Amino acid sequence: MKRITAILLLACLLNPQFTLAANDQPASKPAAAASVLPANGALLDLVAGKDGGVFHQRKDGKGEIVLEPVDGKALKQVSKFLAKLPKDDAGQALALSLRSYLAPRMDPKDLDNNTFLAKDDKGRYSLTELGRNSLFDILAASDGALIEPLVEYKPEPKPEEKKEAPGGGKDPGAPPQGPIYACTDTGCDAGSLASFDAADLAGQTPDAAFDNQNSRRHAIGGFDWGHLDEELAAARPGTTASVAPEMLNGYSVDRERNTVRVMVAANTTVQADRIKSATPEDAKKILEETGLDSSLFTQHGAKVVRAVDNIVTIDVPLDQAAKLGLALEGQGVESRPARVFRAASAALTGTPGALLGMQFMPVPSLNPLAKEASQLKQDDKMVQSRSMLAGEELWKKGMKGQGTLVGVIDSGIDPDHADFKDKDGKSRVQDYLDFTDEGKDDVVGHGTHVSGSLGGNGAASDGKFAGLAPETRFRVAKVFGTKGETDESVILAAMKWMVSDKDNKVDVLNMSLGGPGEPNKDPLSSMANHLVVDNNVLVVAAAGNEGAAGFRSVGSPGSSRYVLTVTGVNKDGEFPFFASKGPSYGEDGDLYNKPDISAVAGDVDLKKLQQQMLLAQNAKNPSPVTTPVSAEGQAGLKAVPGLKSGGCIYAPGGVIAPRSGADPDTVCTVDGQPGYRYMSGTSMATPMVAGMAADVIGYMKQQGAEVDAFQVKALLMETSVDLKKAKEQQGSGLANGERLVSAVTDRVARGLPVGNVAYMLSTRLTTNDVGMMKSQTRYQLTPLGLFDTQTNRLLNNETEIQNAIDSIRKTPPTMQV
Repeated sequence: MKRITAILLLACLLNPQFTLAANDQPASKPAAAASVLPANGALLDLVAGKDGGVFHQRKDGKGEIVLEPVDGKALKQVSKFLAKLPKDDAGQALALSLRSYLAPRMDPKDLDNNTFLAKDDKGRYSLTELGRNSLFDILAASDGALIEPLVEYKPEPKPEEKKEAPGGGKDPGAPPQGPIYACTDTGCDAGSLASFDAADLAGQTPDAAFDNQNSRRHAIGGFDWGHLDEELAAARPGTTASVAPEMLNGYSVDRERNTVRVMVAANTTVQADRIKSATPEDAKKILEETGLDSSLFTQHGAKVVRAVDNIVTIDVPLDQAAKLGLALEGQGVESRPARVFRAASAALTGTPGALLGMQFMPVPSLNPLAKEASQLKQDDKMVQSRSMLAGEELWKKGMKGQGTLVGVIDSGIDPDHADFKDKDGKSRVQDYLDFTDEGKDDVVGHGTHVSGSLGGNGAASDGKFAGLAPETRFRVAKVFGTKGETDESVILAAMKWMVSDKDNKVDVLNMSLGGPGEPNKDPLSSMANHLVVDNNVLVVAAAGNEGAAGFRSVGSPGSSRYVLTVTGVNKDGEFPFFASKGPSYGEDGDLYNKPDISAVAGDVDLKKLQQQMLLAQNAKNPSPVTTPVSAEGQAGLKAVPGLKSGGCIYAPGGVIAPRSGADPDTVCTVDGQPGYRYMSGTSMATPMVAGMAADVIGYMKQQGAEVDAFQVKALLMETSVDLKKAKEQQGSGLANGERLVSAVTDRVARGLPVGNVAYMLSTRLTTNDVGMMKSQTRYQLTPLGLFDTQTNRLLNNETEIQNAIDSIRKTPPTMQV
């Protein structure tokens, strides 16, 4: 009966005089908003249902006509597009619309005649049936359906109940590490690893994770408090030295106060976030609002520090931490120590990659007294960076980030730098919050450099070293202070602050930072995902500087599914040794490609880097280097025969951007330009992409177009230039302003989604997935995305793409070619 009804509906479209009996019309379950068939709906095979709903019809792979309900959001986008079609030439306009999506990813010689569209002798375009269906699929595409809901807490089994997994157990209490699997220069072998079941996850309602005040309930992962308690009991009375290095390495421990910072995942969210240091009255209210047992906190000497959503952060005496953790576990409350995010590696020893560190902060020059600065000629690396990305093409079209607010979570910003003021001399730093309680000076310099690459206007260099969005405004959170480190609870609070005012939230959030954490599950990753899905904020995060560690080295929150993750090339267009590689892989088997896109990261002079390491190793009292060494500190360096100061390791291949006035490191200053310095890393690439995103969003706002974070992400990815490297290294390719301008101006004018979300979803396939597709015939990669030959659908939502990936990975070996 269903097929007969579909055929009758098709007859209605082909013959207006043909009518359906009322009882032959399809029943529908689309959203209430999808109640009116849009004008010109027949052009995209839309039909009206019995109760006023709207359906899309197409032939499947067997030639049978299938009806699919169109939900309200998809219908809104389709209707908007159809309303802009010219009445006298709708067919040509449809074809040119699809051509706009084909152009960035298809060989130009194939662009005019292919399986999606055709060009006749008169130069007119028309869509094929496949092209018409694909255009609808792009219009109706969406992402974010599989966002992780609240995870039910299951207490860790006691040590005596644990069963060691085959192949040995893991270090109890250590920061979570994903399983190991084989990778080569061209990609990673997923082997038999199965990802999560998309259908099961999609059946859970994401809204269940939020209360009426839009607060999130995050899971944080467990910790083996029992093992820590045993180790503490075995330690010498009054000491913890034998325990802390083993059990709490990588976590926030204050050795002067002998306390450990702990994150508690309450079962109820706070009514209002307390993002800065909590007062005693705040602490009382926090415990009342979350329903946590205040007597436990008092009994174990815990001090409440802050609360964001359901995450309550406390400082606990080290000898009481395990006891409190076990007591909370007994009440069904999850807790663990907070992870540390450091400005640099633990010590200036080891590999060059370790020096840069996954924490993305700059390596300080060890000898500011050396007269190296005069040798750092203006090598125009910032100008080169913009040119490599064709960034000036955005400016030519007036796209300079005007009307946007960008967030930066970093070491702060120098608000007095000329590059952050408008033409009238007024500061473009709209909001600035210091989470370190050390003052607003950016003594590390990383945040100022990042902000300059994103949105500096180059005023101090006559525009020469301007960033990509020179007219945007800033909301800056300082989370790294003089020690060059912070903990994840601080970053979490800063992320929430970025959207604390729903009427004045940031459009783009730059996070040139990262660290360990379970993709999509740890609090930072979870918060990043929800900022995109629920707050429509494009989160742009650095891939990391752990490339020397090989594949699967992207840090959190860059490993998050919905974040736009950025890696970088050097001035020669090659990937430097430090750029982290994908894919992202979670403990639950959730495997997908990262990073997403490339920009310019600069490079490091390895000869100078080795000299720096030798100098550090010969210091009188080697210690973690988190801030530049002062002039007085130079006396502590021993002379090494034949070895001179390494100088600036970032020059001449680094990126030039504003230098903080509070940054004591002068070695990397640009000659003749004291307001600018060199730095390198994926931290430098990230704000370039964030700035380009701000340019696009500002233009869309000017044109009255609705901004969707997923579409902007997709636009940046699909208009990038393929560098012919492994997906796990380059993502979709190098960001390109010229292609970006061409696509966004055309699509906004036509009422199209600015980005092809279906293409973006298809980029989750790893190199190995693409190879395994040769073993089956159902799915095909096209310039528009992943196509299902069985349903004749361009897979355009997260559930479909994940089910397809699962199917590809389960291809029996006997079917492999």
